[in-house]
Amino acid sequence: MAADRPWRRRARVATGTVRVRTTVAAVVVVGTAMAVGALVLVAVLRDTLVREVRTAARLRGQDVAAVLATDAAGRGPLAVDDADELLIQVLDEGGRVVRASPEASGLAPVARLRPGGSVEVELPAGGPVEEDGRFLIVASAVETPVGPRTVLVARSTEPVTETAAAVGGLLAVGLPLLLAVVAATTWTVVGRALAPVEAIRAEVDAISAAALHRRVPDPPADDEIGRLARTMNRMLARLERAQARQRRLVADASHELRSPVA
Repeated sequence: MAADRPWRRRARVATGTVRVRTTVAAVVVVGTAMAVGALVLVAVLRDTLVREVRTAARLRGQDVAAVLATDAAGRGPLAVDDADELLIQVLDEGGRVVRASPEASGLAPVARLRPGGSVEVELPAGGPVEEDGRFLIVASAVETPVGPRTVLVARSTEPVTETAAAVGGLLAVGLPLLLAVVAATTWTVVGRALAPVEAIRAEVDAISAAALHRRVPDPPADDEIGRLARTMNRMLARLERAQARQRRLVADASHELRSPVA
């Protein structure tokens, strides 16, 4: 029995290694796929929200352009009725601010853009900006009786950043939990799949030359493990028949040798 212990230990370690390796491989593959998917999801979400902010800023610029087309000489402030809008500026051909929303009164142009262009910039704190933050600025062109004008509409991208961060935080919490479920499921499934193999190994380990009539458990499923069990049983049957023939031969030889002596 002492000679069997190292082999038994190696078999047990090999079975455990298969289970561990399969579980680790499943976690790595699924974790990598989920991490890539989460990054793509957050990137697509942010891009979609930024496009919505850009579209809203462009529509607001068209509204301001419509007002300027009928009231180009007006000097009153431009109303800002959306909390997400930071400021509105109207520039003349020379790039000077000729009209602005109350929040942008007295400020230099926040960007130099061609009509139809847009840019996301970091505006420092001060004036209408309470703290540093990123803002999307969209430029629109309008023809007025007093000349062409460029309308700059700036909208904060802070809601976009907050939404992306919230989704990223949920994914950061949910993905590890999902990976834990994958690891537990893989560990359980692989353990159940390898249980017949361990049973076959234990039975073969217990069979000796004096117990060749014993057979390994034969799983009902017609898979690799079931075929392995049936192959082992056929091998044991052949060994049992060979042992029986050998015993008959020895018995016959002993009888023939005893007769002349007698």
